[in-house]
Amino acid sequence: MKDVDLIHRNSVKYNGADSPFTCTADEVVRSCKQTLDEYDEHLTQLENDICHAQEAAIAAAMQDEDQDGSNLPSNPNSPQPGDGDMEEDSLMDNTTTAHDESWESAPPMEPQPGPSRESVGDSDFIDVVGDEEAMVTDRSKRVRGEEGTGKQGDS
Repeated sequence: MKDVDLIHRNSVKYNGADSPFTCTADEVVRSCKQTLDEYDEHLTQLENDICHAQEAAIAAAMQDEDQDGSNLPSNPNSPQPGDGDMEEDSLMDNTTTAHDESWESAPPMEPQPGPSRESVGDSDFIDVVGDEEAMVTDRSKRVRGEEGTGKQGDS
């Protein structure tokens, strides 16, 4: 409701009280108030249900934590509840990070060029369809220079 009221106040401030925008904003404020009043009981019940669900989830999580924690041996170095202020604790305090520096001392490698278009021939590719005979025919036509002439080779 605060946001709707803010829209109305801004409309009055920037558009003037007689502006059609302000009149529309006023209607929106009235409509929102009326709808909230109509559904007040239902909304209150929903809010209470959400609150109870959150409390139940927290209680279940704490119960699970108690059950899981009682079976494990206690680590004397781990922080215990009440040992200090939560703001003083940091996730980084108990973190160990391994750093591999072997690549830093290696000599730099020169980039290796790939094959050029001129050095790659048809024989470097595999015919996945399996029409080897047509491929041999096409290759022999190109060698003889018959590709664009319309001649039929008998190979």
